[in-house]
Amino acid sequence: MKASAALAARLSTAAAIAVSGYIHADLYLNGGYRHIHIIGIFGFTEHGFTPSPQAAISVIVEVAALLLLAAWQPAMRKPAEGLTGAE
Repeated sequence: MKASAALAARLSTAAAIAVSGYIHADLYLNGGYRHIHIIGIFGFTEHGFTPSPQAAISVIVEVAALLLLAAWQPAMRKPAEGLTGAE
């Protein structure tokens, strides 16, 4: 059961990163970010970290998630018992 949970965690992490990458690439390639900063969408424009503090909180939470993922990865790379080759 532990192996299937680890596999599910890896697959969901990979899927989330892939979808996030696709969405961000699409926004950059099709001018979505430029449109928000220059013209605005539905009357909303973006100027740095406004609205405050929501924008800053969003960045902090995203960085924390990346740090937690980076800390979690070495724990997943521990060799399984009996597979070390030092018998």
